[in-house]
Amino acid sequence: MIVELICLSLILLGGFAFVYTMGIRGVAAISLGFIMGLAIQVIIGTVLIMINVPYNAVITVGLTFLLPFLLLIYTCIKGITSISFIRLLTYIAVSIAVVTITVTLLFNEGFVKWSYDSMRYLLSSQIMYENRLELLSEDLLTKRMFGVPIIHSPAQIVGEVYLRAVFPLLGIATFTTLMCFIYQGLKKRVSKKTMWFLVFAGGLLLLTNNRFVWNSFYINGHLFCAALALVISGCAWFMVSDDNKSKKRLLAIIIVAIPALVLTRSESILVAALAVLPILAAKILSWKYKSAILLSLGVSAVICHSFILLLLDNGINSLVFSYVLFGILLTFLAILLKFLIKLKVIKFVVTNIVIISELLLWYTLIILSYQNRYIINTTLESIYHNIILGDGAWGWSFVILICLTISVLLLIKRPKNMAILRFPVTTFLPFMFILAHLRESPYRVGFGDSMNRMLIQIVPLAILFIVMSIGLGDFRFTKERCVLYIEKIKKIVYNQIDDA
Repeated sequence: MIVELICLSLILLGGFAFVYTMGIRGVAAISLGFIMGLAIQVIIGTVLIMINVPYNAVITVGLTFLLPFLLLIYTCIKGITSISFIRLLTYIAVSIAVVTITVTLLFNEGFVKWSYDSMRYLLSSQIMYENRLELLSEDLLTKRMFGVPIIHSPAQIVGEVYLRAVFPLLGIATFTTLMCFIYQGLKKRVSKKTMWFLVFAGGLLLLTNNRFVWNSFYINGHLFCAALALVISGCAWFMVSDDNKSKKRLLAIIIVAIPALVLTRSESILVAALAVLPILAAKILSWKYKSAILLSLGVSAVICHSFILLLLDNGINSLVFSYVLFGILLTFLAILLKFLIKLKVIKFVVTNIVIISELLLWYTLIILSYQNRYIINTTLESIYHNIILGDGAWGWSFVILICLTISVLLLIKRPKNMAILRFPVTTFLPFMFILAHLRESPYRVGFGDSMNRMLIQIVPLAILFIVMSIGLGDFRFTKERCVLYIEKIKKIVYNQIDDA
């Protein structure tokens, strides 16, 4: 228990130091700090493995704590960041207290959810800890990746196989970060009563989601992907919404979150792409910001999946190779964006990339579904059983979320910058269907189905989109607007009658 307590405290404090340096304050500095601490741990651990340094969980956790704190100290010395000693001690005390309480309550209780996939993740973790990478099979490399195994590797220090409190803490951090995002996004834009109502409504939507609670104890990468997707899109929305000097610091958080997301699951590179695409259409951001974000995704994709190809003994894996090519394409686009954006065609594509991408996804899905109706029909049937009939163990939470999302899309006129939050949510469904066609296998009925498990990756972001749209948008059908619409319809009808 002591080792887990120390490791998780150091990870949280390292992440806190990083986000505090990037201008995050208050409760968000601790909650977002834990998410980013895990992200930094995953990146450092993967880099150590890639440069052929014998992997050591102690060194990885130590660097996760040390490097961000050195950055914080450096920026304080340079006068870039200011923090009082008393405030720093308060943050450290609260962080350690949260970790201590969580670890103490959970260590001997056995509150853990696991599956066959969980065992594969933990097998990868043990192999990496023992520096026997030659034992990593194609399945472990291409499906389990590096994120979750590295997160749980400190447990191996004392002969354990997993950290009992890491995902419950991640669940708390995701829940708190969502509420902090809602609070920060609404506090200067709506009344206090409305703000607090929406903050708690958003938190309640997430907390009453059965699969979110379940995933907070489940050994897998879905919740970590959900947290990182929330961070990437949430920070990007603040970048285009707030006219302040924090854009570069928010950019730094996004640039760190993207590689961690790419390293966590096989499909997470595409989830990251869904989060990044609408950022490119933001007119308020210069090409430098867009290039940096594209470069983060492209370079991390190339390095991660090229390394996997090097470790594979059975030749080239087509999926991994396609990810490498995708990463190379993004890298070249990032490097050449300054020049390409001057071309009218490219400028038009980048400006309208949200609409173009969404149409392409649906068009691709229609073509694939027409070619193989069995996959789409079986998948739709599995969704009906898992979501509506309850075989996926969602309860009514996901149905409510779908109804709220559709209502927001139809009834609320949203600010243009809301596309950054909307696009990953509304494209996730066609994206999942296309994945079924690409793997040539439909999804199945049952709570362990891959699509049923992956849906949680978009839930926190969907709630953020719903709540922010309600708070900042305008209802399309107010009394005055209904009267106006009726008058317009009457005028059109009367004109048609007169013409006849």
